[in-house]
Amino acid sequence: MDLSDHLRNAIQGDLSALDALKAQPFSETAKAAAQLSGNERTLRKQAVLKVLTYLRSRPESSGIVQAWASFMKRGYISSAGPIRAISIPFEDDGVGEVVSRLEELGDEIDGVISEAELSSLIKAMSA
Repeated sequence: MDLSDHLRNAIQGDLSALDALKAQPFSETAKAAAQLSGNERTLRKQAVLKVLTYLRSRPESSGIVQAWASFMKRGYISSAGPIRAISIPFEDDGVGEVVSRLEELGDEIDGVISEAELSSLIKAMSA
């Protein structure tokens, strides 16, 4: 599996794909992104739903979920050093709102998602 496959999988909600992306210089991730079509780089509701469902079944996984959301929102992994972010468009504004909320996991103020809020986010991504 090459780096573009790992990037595609991450955009499709595969949290384990982040490890492969973190292990490479960001310049390689950027090259892999250039190999994907705009459609393949688009973050869709199904992918966010997959991540939300994972979080629901494994509440202790908030760190990896936050890292995934940060990568989807910002287009780079924070430990990558100075880079030029890759573009990961969102299917719609709802996807962007949920990703932004997931990125807040671990923050002092908004860092916890209650079961009720998680259910609401899952419902929004299931529509």
